[in-house]
Amino acid sequence: MSDILRVTTPLVNKTQVIDTRRSVENLTQFNLPDVTKVTRARSDNALLMQNNVLTGEEKTTALLMDLIKDPSVTVTYLRNISLLQEVYSLLPAANRAVTEEIREMFTALLLTPEELTAELWRQEEGSSQFKGQLFDMLRDLLQAQANTARTALSGGEESSGTQLMKYSAMRRAVADLLKALSGYTARRDVLEGLANNLEYLSRSLAPSRALSESLLLLSARFRRPDAQTQFETLKREVLDLLAKVDESILLSPKIRKTASLTVYNLSRFGGDIDFLEAALDRVFDYIPQNEDRERLLGLVMEFIEREPLPKGTEEAAGRSKVLHKLISIIDRQAEDAELLRSTGDRLEKIVQSLLSSPCNFTPLLHYILPMQHMGTQSFMEIWINPNGEEDAPERAALRGDTYHMFMVFDVGDLGRFNMELFVRDKIVDFFLYCPPAFTGAFASAKRDIGRVLGSLGYQFGDVRITDLERERSLMEVFRSLPYKRTGVDVRI
Repeated sequence: MSDILRVTTPLVNKTQVIDTRRSVENLTQFNLPDVTKVTRARSDNALLMQNNVLTGEEKTTALLMDLIKDPSVTVTYLRNISLLQEVYSLLPAANRAVTEEIREMFTALLLTPEELTAELWRQEEGSSQFKGQLFDMLRDLLQAQANTARTALSGGEESSGTQLMKYSAMRRAVADLLKALSGYTARRDVLEGLANNLEYLSRSLAPSRALSESLLLLSARFRRPDAQTQFETLKREVLDLLAKVDESILLSPKIRKTASLTVYNLSRFGGDIDFLEAALDRVFDYIPQNEDRERLLGLVMEFIEREPLPKGTEEAAGRSKVLHKLISIIDRQAEDAELLRSTGDRLEKIVQSLLSSPCNFTPLLHYILPMQHMGTQSFMEIWINPNGEEDAPERAALRGDTYHMFMVFDVGDLGRFNMELFVRDKIVDFFLYCPPAFTGAFASAKRDIGRVLGSLGYQFGDVRITDLERERSLMEVFRSLPYKRTGVDVRI
């Protein structure tokens, strides 16, 4: 048997240049947990700026963080509205007719003590669109299925697992129906927003007469009754015009941001009738009675076919007198170029405050109550978490619902007060924070306050009346907010 050849040199082309083996440097071992070598985190501002089209130089996240940290943003801005009277009277070229109109609007904004209760109810009615017979019926259907699953589970029935799965699937079907309803009914608002975007671009590009007129005509077409059926055609025309805007020598950063916002609003138009019908069919699968199906179908049709309320009316503002007057004041100032130049920044902050209170960052009930009594003006803002036990872990074990309320009110020359309440089973835990000069006076009135509560069927629990040393943020008061803002609560 022949020996096996032993090749000791590599078989390579004679013309090929062989690299000598590089020496391995003795590098310092990298310790993963050691973060001392990280000198500075990479900034994402440049990445996020392309999506920041609403707040100018301010960062969206920073703005919302500032708003949630300030428990009285709207109180402060409402108080600034009262100062506008003095601002207008000092303008060198003040339009007396306009100034007087603003004064009358501001006077109508303030409530009397007798109007407070009715105004609270009106603001409550406008806090959500998911109210009425349709949503009551959906809640009743879900509750009935939940009761069936609970009874089967407590009785140890073999079908308990099936009933729980049915309840979970029914919840998802109802949630899909709510999404479809919200998307379908928001189509009108999206079209109105697009019309406003195009109208603003038309004014901003006024020196380019042809482009400005085209944008204005297209804006009017978005307000026509057939805009929904013609949306695809209108969408193509908008994109073509925006391409011309992008090539215009009049293009500015502000115009570019408005154009980006217009494209975003185009993407929001959805929720077609097919998606709504499919969502409704999935809910029908869990309703065995034909009469209940017919009733639900009728309520859905009634909800989607209702006419939008006229703009500028109290009904359009949720029938709230305060919100209606606020909208009137802001709208009147926005129409007057002279007043807008002098108060534009202040008005922008007022609008930001009202739009962000509440929002997905502050999922709380929110009420605004400006009042005038015996010549004294006061501005109150109320925040309510119906699930108050989330903000106080020590209360989670107690039976019954806990309502957590936080009130910030500014009273004339007295100053700023904070009040915090926990209400459960007719028992009220009461915490009042006063300006130091008035703490003693309110502490002595504790018995009178208790007597008023008793007449309403409530009684005091824990009571504290102390100095207001500093303003607390909403995240300090409502301790569940940081968890709701940072992610999804998943239980396994």
